[in-house]
Amino acid sequence: METKSPLIETISESKILVNHMIIHELVKEQTKSEAEVYASTELSVIDEQSISLLEILINRYSSGKENIRYGKFSDDGKKSFPREFKIYVDAPSEESFLNMTKTTLQDLKEIVKIIPASKGGYFIFADYESNSESFFAVFLIRNTEGKLITRNISTDSYQINSTKHLDLEKVAMGCRINKENYQKAEGRYLSFTRKNQDFSNYFINWIAAEELVDNTIYTEALVQIGNKISLPANMTREELKKTIYDVTKVSPNSTLRLATLDEILFNGKGEIYKFIEANQISIDAEFKPDRRIMKRFIQIAVHEENIKLEFGYDDLNTKVVVHEDIITITCKKLADSIRKGSGD
Repeated sequence: METKSPLIETISESKILVNHMIIHELVKEQTKSEAEVYASTELSVIDEQSISLLEILINRYSSGKENIRYGKFSDDGKKSFPREFKIYVDAPSEESFLNMTKTTLQDLKEIVKIIPASKGGYFIFADYESNSESFFAVFLIRNTEGKLITRNISTDSYQINSTKHLDLEKVAMGCRINKENYQKAEGRYLSFTRKNQDFSNYFINWIAAEELVDNTIYTEALVQIGNKISLPANMTREELKKTIYDVTKVSPNSTLRLATLDEILFNGKGEIYKFIEANQISIDAEFKPDRRIMKRFIQIAVHEENIKLEFGYDDLNTKVVVHEDIITITCKKLADSIRKGSGD
């Protein structure tokens, strides 16, 4: 059974427990066909610097939701990443973690050699736990002017310098696997970044990611956001839900962008992304909402004791009024229809 590394107590309010972490470097210049891997021969020490860096990367990854897609590994069996990942998950240990990261990065080296526009960088592999869930993640970052990561030639490993003044705008590329969902073979256990640049697809090909689009599930997730997210200032729950509905109606090509919705509701402060991350919600950054499900943003539909009621939020407390256990409906046409239907 795998022995988990203890969470370093010096990190106050840390929300992650890091089991394993390692840094390798892939050296590749744009327009060049040469590439080389400088692999660490030992895992990173789980200390204040490594935990701090990983927390920053997780936050940057999560805040870049406009580029995140959801899916699973492809089933062609030709790529080393899903194969080596399964070997590691089936028998997790420091040795199997190290072997998985080194083997898969060598495979990536061969891929980038034939893509002139691709660039190298530092690949940070991590096995960690957050919010009672277990994850495996890979982040590609490029060094900042402050030399965030440096190579220790004597130990053949990479060390993390102070992250106190780290100004890392975005994770260049990344992926994250929910290990429990993967082992259960539950749908979209894999999330990954998809940039607009065609050459960035080499990362997706490397991890053998297959995007799964399910607009029904994404719309159900949007309903959850509408029902539970903290309200913007001076806005009721009904007003928020009506705004979400209105935004989807006028979205170009009927495609909703979460970035646009966050801008309208929260002035682009990323509150929607924070809610998604905190509640581990799987929802694509862009999708076409299901029209049938979207009606729930503007309608109340209930069915109890063989009685069905469906009406708009605008009619609540006007045409439909609830007094404890009594419901009063004021609608002459409805009353006439009931009389006709009952034969009165």
